[in-house]
Amino acid sequence: MHNWITGLEGRNRFLLLNSPAASGKTSLLVLFQHKYQHDNLVIHYISLKLRPDPWQALIDFGFDVYTRTCQYPNVIYLLDDAQCMYGNPLFWSALIKDVPLLFGPGVRFIISATHMISSGEQSSPPDFRQLETIGRDDLLLSTDQSMALLNSNAPLGFPSYLQDNIELKQTIVEHCNGLIGALCKSVLFYGDQIRHDELTKAECLQLFYSKKLLDQMDRCFGIVNKSRVFPEANNVLLKCVLGDDINSNMDVRLFDILTSFAKAGILLFNGYNFKFSSLLAKRYFTNRYPCQYDLHQLVMQAIGSISAEALKLSTSSSADFPKETTFQHLFMLGLLCNTTHETAICSELSRSFQTGAQVRGEIDFFVDGDHLWGIELVRCGDKIGEHISRFGPTGKYSGLEAKDYIVVDFRRGTTNVRQDSHRATVSFEIDSNGETCFKEAKVKYGNRDPEYLMLQP
Repeated sequence: MHNWITGLEGRNRFLLLNSPAASGKTSLLVLFQHKYQHDNLVIHYISLKLRPDPWQALIDFGFDVYTRTCQYPNVIYLLDDAQCMYGNPLFWSALIKDVPLLFGPGVRFIISATHMISSGEQSSPPDFRQLETIGRDDLLLSTDQSMALLNSNAPLGFPSYLQDNIELKQTIVEHCNGLIGALCKSVLFYGDQIRHDELTKAECLQLFYSKKLLDQMDRCFGIVNKSRVFPEANNVLLKCVLGDDINSNMDVRLFDILTSFAKAGILLFNGYNFKFSSLLAKRYFTNRYPCQYDLHQLVMQAIGSISAEALKLSTSSSADFPKETTFQHLFMLGLLCNTTHETAICSELSRSFQTGAQVRGEIDFFVDGDHLWGIELVRCGDKIGEHISRFGPTGKYSGLEAKDYIVVDFRRGTTNVRQDSHRATVSFEIDSNGETCFKEAKVKYGNRDPEYLMLQP
């Protein structure tokens, strides 16, 4: 914007800020006005959300297209919430095409527009395509900038009570991935929480993984309208949750839906593939799903939702056994199918856990800050003792203070394993031909009696 206003990037009369909600556009306009307004340059801010007649709004601030006059020789009009006027294409066409012909070079406009899923199918005016544009990526904060924001004095940054909670701040920065609105919403959220209760560090961390925090993020990603996500699109979005690459080779209707999610800042599209824009965006999406009374019930339902055919197709031979990542993906899908909108799921949670020194640890699934359930998956008992110990008082995940946790061990063939209240052994029989039978699984959950589950086709 500095280059645009000083003329270093040409004298285009228009500059477009086009990005998702809560990316800092309005704040940027206000800061811009304070920084650059002086005796020789007038800057007027106009919210089109509040002014149903855009021409009259401009007239009120000295610009009259009907009489072809402008009160100021050097002026910049900041038109915020341009999406509210997308239904008036004649206004935009006349403004963008006629201003350069009817007014001097000192009359310029900065247009700010937001796309939200809840705004429906309305698209931006065709005339916007010719404008210099500042987009989503230009407005993202770096990791250092995000941390500097949280380190600032309240109300912009964390209150002094939380400033020494380094682990919490690092987690917030990692999950928000530079989106300033999500960072600010997190700051406001914790400011409100500590006004009511004095929270321990563990409780603060648990709150970040709760549905309560996700409920504050509607403005950042747009309220998802389930009626706009038909089954095929929903399946593709679930694949995004599981980390699969989703390429653009799809039918137009599906592509339009995913593009809408990308414009709203939930997905990213690089021209070839779609993926979630941040860990927080992924959690926000999974928060849509319609809870279980205990961890055992959830795990059993998730295992029972796994497709036997998907397991079989993931193997290269009859003696082969699916990789751990295959079980992780299918288990995540099972979690999503068996939880509700009241349950927030964090998948592949990779972050620093405090154990005296910073130690990198990965937990496959953390079922929100309300249930406080931790789930790890292993294959054929690989380092299972280490995985179980991570949830202990001195383990890598102790900072989460999980109320319950389980390590699910997927195995080929029935084996004698040591019982542990936090271990679930899922074994698949081997038939007389040496092939693994994926249709049925024997589950030994903790100290309970073995249970048999029929998997999905």
